[in-house]
Amino acid sequence: MKIARTPEQEAERVARLHQLGILDTLPDAAFDAITELAAHVCEAPVALISLIDTDRQWFKSRLGLQATETARDFAFCAHAILAPDTVMEVPDAHEDERFRDNPLVLGEPRIRYYAGAPIVTADGFALGTVCVIDHEARRLSPRQLDALQQLALVVNRMFDHTRAVHTHFSCQARRWQHQQAVLQAMGAAGLDLKAFIDCDYRYRYVNGSYLAYWNLTEEALLAQTVPELLTPEVFASSLKPSLDAALDGEEQRFQTVINFPTQGPRHVEVTYIPALRDEQGRPTGVVARIHDIHELKTRQLQLESTVKLLEFRTLQQQQYIHVLSHDLKEPLNTIGNFIALIDEDERAAMTALGQKYLDNVIKGSNRMKRVIEDLRRFFEVENHTLDMESVELDLVARQTVQALHGLIARHRAVVHVEALPRVHGNASLLRICLENLVSNAIQFARPGEPAQVRVHADEAGHTLAVHVDDQGTGIDPVHHEAIFSPYARLNTRRVSEGAGLGLPICRRIAHMHGGDIRVRSAPGAGSRFSLLLPRPAATQGLAQ
Repeated sequence: MKIARTPEQEAERVARLHQLGILDTLPDAAFDAITELAAHVCEAPVALISLIDTDRQWFKSRLGLQATETARDFAFCAHAILAPDTVMEVPDAHEDERFRDNPLVLGEPRIRYYAGAPIVTADGFALGTVCVIDHEARRLSPRQLDALQQLALVVNRMFDHTRAVHTHFSCQARRWQHQQAVLQAMGAAGLDLKAFIDCDYRYRYVNGSYLAYWNLTEEALLAQTVPELLTPEVFASSLKPSLDAALDGEEQRFQTVINFPTQGPRHVEVTYIPALRDEQGRPTGVVARIHDIHELKTRQLQLESTVKLLEFRTLQQQQYIHVLSHDLKEPLNTIGNFIALIDEDERAAMTALGQKYLDNVIKGSNRMKRVIEDLRRFFEVENHTLDMESVELDLVARQTVQALHGLIARHRAVVHVEALPRVHGNASLLRICLENLVSNAIQFARPGEPAQVRVHADEAGHTLAVHVDDQGTGIDPVHHEAIFSPYARLNTRRVSEGAGLGLPICRRIAHMHGGDIRVRSAPGAGSRFSLLLPRPAATQGLAQ
């Protein structure tokens, strides 16, 4: 095994990697979408976004591999980053002297084929790769190699975006920590402004903070009334009503802005407490406590601004994935059209092996379309405005069966829909949910047997359960929760062509309706997926 040489300017390259703030971060759906696309484009069981650190390679996203990192000495990607401008392809690791005795070749994950496109920054540092791995010797087509390189460019742009967000929030965090320290010091020092004001609005007592904020001596301040200190106009508009109410015996607390000579305009919380009552029980004055909350108000405004920025960044990321899916769909449709022409015009002239290869290309193209459609639907559901209305589930179910007519015919499936009730919900989202559940039931039929799918409903109290039953392969109970996680797939792509987003979409739709989705299944015993929806008492009763 040959260990990759150290790139030039290695210290600067590693520093650039660390500046991203992305090492050892949590999984990110946007990056996971890239590895899913890479695996499907290249038809590989393993796809990774790998970053080469000082002594390790760490995976920001991984598909088909359990490990989160490996030693750098064993990393194929450590060799790939030495040629930043090209995709490194290893057709057969057993025949390559650099890797034939590599532990990752001899042991798990038993790498036989590798292709890695370097992720290169604008200033020329190769930080890692977008790579695919297979367990058989092979080669990628020029189109697949180009797609892998394009995905590496996309990941680099996403890294730049992540770095900008990380830098922004790091600065915000440092500012907040400093502000918190200042506020704690102020509280410990007892910096509240305190005074006693009599019924003529004259100051009788003030503390040192009051004098400091107004930049006056005690003698000068006690010679003034509140209107004289603030000006009559400001006093009448902001303080007089509350001060009069306190002099009538009602404690007052409110927030306002006071323009202090030494501090400028400050947000303050003012408390007036009636005190020193006379023989008739009437207050002879009030204790005024003014608490400077300007830093708290500023932090609140900054936090609101940051939340808005975070919402904007999240929307940007969702839009980015949407645009990415759209840009991939157009060339994929072109490829599909040409494949259809070849299938129609040239199949008869092909050998049996050529026809087999053509079938594989057609399946791969259809699988890519399904992945892109799943991504589009996932983000469409996340951003869908939930307009609720009375929905006739019978009609939604009939539309679902009609939309899946082609799939039903190909699998010779039988879908039986029983009488369903009206519900209060969103028809478009409920149809998406039923389409996902019924199509899953069809695709996971027992081998060699046409799918038998039953859609029916029952209710208990204020909950309606819409069930989709099948007699398919079933699901082990240990996986019942995992199947609702985004990109989770318990079956190979030969069984399911989607991106693993169908059931997460269904659960999201159920939650948006105030309900849930549950599964009852066991291997070999079929499955029942139940969409649980709340029902007002006035609308109970199944349609006849």
